[in-house]
Amino acid sequence: MSQATPLPVPARHKQPLVRHRSRKGTQAAFGSVRKLPSGRYQARYSDSRMDRHTARQTFATKKQAEDWLATVRADMVRGTWRAPELGTGTLAEYASDHLARGILRSEKPP
Repeated sequence: MSQATPLPVPARHKQPLVRHRSRKGTQAAFGSVRKLPSGRYQARYSDSRMDRHTARQTFATKKQAEDWLATVRADMVRGTWRAPELGTGTLAEYASDHLARGILRSEKPP
C-alpha cells in the first residue's frame, strides 16, 4: 500500500480571508477600553443583567485598564463581584452592626 502525498496549498489560500479595520477603542471578549480626550483610558463592561458599568477611575495606560477589566471578570467568575452601586459592605458586616445595636423588630420604641 503506497502512502498518498498531500497536495500543495495554493498561495492565495494562505492569506487571511477577512481583514479587520482598526477601531478607536478596544473591544475585548469582556468589556471595552477607550481613550479619552485627556489621553487617559476608561474601562467599561456589562454585567450578567446587561447593565453597563464604568470604572470609577481612569487609567494612565491601556494595559492598566485592560488589567482592571480582567480583575473584574475574574471576580464575576469566582462569584465575588458586587455591583458598584451596592457599596462595599457585606451582609455579615450589616448583620453584625444590626445585632450590636440591639435592634429587633419585636421591640417597640418607648
